[in-house]
Amino acid sequence: MGKFLDADVVHQGMFTPEELDILNFVIKATALRLRMTTQDEFENVATSALSLYSSGATDPDLLMRELMSRFGSLIELSAAGHLDDGEQLPARPR
Repeated sequence: MGKFLDADVVHQGMFTPEELDILNFVIKATALRLRMTTQDEFENVATSALSLYSSGATDPDLLMRELMSRFGSLIELSAAGHLDDGEQLPARPR
């Protein structure tokens, strides 16, 4: 995420370290869940996440659901935080 923000002059310095941890978690989890493989896909999710977060969508669960609905099928995450095929989501920041 830091590498992405370094190139994104508009959003530089706008987020606290805690907010960056949340955004990083949401973006990585969304990309993993949607099985994104290209840098363009990742950057599209990251750009949308930054835009939504900046607009007030700061709840990680709601943010991820919005990204999932924009970029793929909305898939219910299990309470255990595991993907259906045994892959595990990144650790959620505290």
